[in-house]
Amino acid sequence: MKKILIFKRIDIWNITNYNSIHKKFGNICPNFGNKLWYQGIISEISTPDNVLEYYDYSMNPEEINEKLCDLCRDIGEVSKEFITAVYETGGHFALRGYETARFFGQLGYKNPAVVGCPSLFQCGRRLNITKKAVHKERFKPAVNGSVDIAFDAMNGYDNSVYYDQDLYANLLYNRDYYDNCTNQLKKVKKIINYDNSDFVLSRLISEGRIKLIADMWDWRNSLISEDFSMSFGTRIHGNIMALLSGVPAIIVPLDIRVREMAEFYEIPHIPIDDVRQNKNLNLFDLFEKLDYTEFNKSFGEKYYAFQSFLIECGVIENQMNSDNVFFKHQSSFDEKFINQDSIELARYILKHKKLCMMIKHFSKLKNTVKR
Repeated sequence: MKKILIFKRIDIWNITNYNSIHKKFGNICPNFGNKLWYQGIISEISTPDNVLEYYDYSMNPEEINEKLCDLCRDIGEVSKEFITAVYETGGHFALRGYETARFFGQLGYKNPAVVGCPSLFQCGRRLNITKKAVHKERFKPAVNGSVDIAFDAMNGYDNSVYYDQDLYANLLYNRDYYDNCTNQLKKVKKIINYDNSDFVLSRLISEGRIKLIADMWDWRNSLISEDFSMSFGTRIHGNIMALLSGVPAIIVPLDIRVREMAEFYEIPHIPIDDVRQNKNLNLFDLFEKLDYTEFNKSFGEKYYAFQSFLIECGVIENQMNSDNVFFKHQSSFDEKFINQDSIELARYILKHKKLCMMIKHFSKLKNTVKR
């Protein structure tokens, strides 16, 4: 038996007790992409040979190296000291992509283990992405990430859905956001702060086309059951969840960390500058050209490489756990998607466009006077 210490910042282990986002997390919505990564590694190392121990914010300073966070944040000499200390004590690093490996190389560490992200391995080694034939009029994209790119991409596809991971948590789930308002006008003023795209957000909410999902089972089941043709957007784990649901994805990397993962797994991706320069982006044309041949060809090899890394480090005995509890139990979260308050409010806004535009104009004028 081996004991493995896991430091987690928020309780996301209990998958069957989400009575409400507000009750569970207060006013802070967690990054559900991080949750997907976390559940991947937990499910893969949960074997009879391992005992997992968890620590959270209540841990004493003596129980963990106080400099760990600083060392991980910084680069240069401080990072070098930390990396050296880990290697000298027999530890290993599992890197998500080759850009991070280059950083290690510049510091003088050769041939670090590049194994990708555990989140993509949690459905086993046989993950195979197949593009289904679909006519243009039935093409249905799931979109995520940066709002300017997402909302532009959704134009022309009335059945498209935006999967939010944290951005609109207050609008979609936090009842205090509504309950603390004394009248409808204040509600309208608050939601307008989010709606800078000619009421696009309000329209999508009223149509049930923006979803923030409470748990991993619900997220994956939604992508599977709604028969999406493709996933598109800037969030790496939003697209990874699509792949775990059998939906082909195109990633638009906003930074090098996302790009290196797309490159490592050979997930189709488009440079952000190309997307921003093409305001009339045609998702169906991108879908038609989508090719997952290389991804499918190399995925099994990458899976075994990660498994070998865990064996070499002594984390598992001979193979990763393929019985993923996170995708087998439906959550008990009562409101899986948008609550009724936000839908009614969005409809109210759409009915009173002139009033909303006056409020928006007044708000801008007020800010100008303040300056």
